[in-house]
Amino acid sequence: MDYNRKLSAVVENSNFTDESHPKYEVLLTLTYMMLTNMVHPELIDEPQQKAEFDTEYTMNWTDERLEWNPKDYCGMDHIYVLSSDVWFPDITF
Repeated sequence: MDYNRKLSAVVENSNFTDESHPKYEVLLTLTYMMLTNMVHPELIDEPQQKAEFDTEYTMNWTDERLEWNPKDYCGMDHIYVLSSDVWFPDITF
């Protein structure tokens, strides 16, 4: 079984859509972790009480619709997908 066939089987069996919240159907809370790291300050203006920083962030969450038993898929325990193909939490800064 090649990688694309295995990936298709996981996604097709999951009722997965990249547009819907993973817990929406059962009205449960989704827990995710967001880590923000200040890379370096761009501007610090104490008299105006103004600061600008370059930052990066990492987000982690589990979409249970994409869980499977590796034994059922030739031992495959992870997959790689494009970020455009998965649901992503809405964030605002």
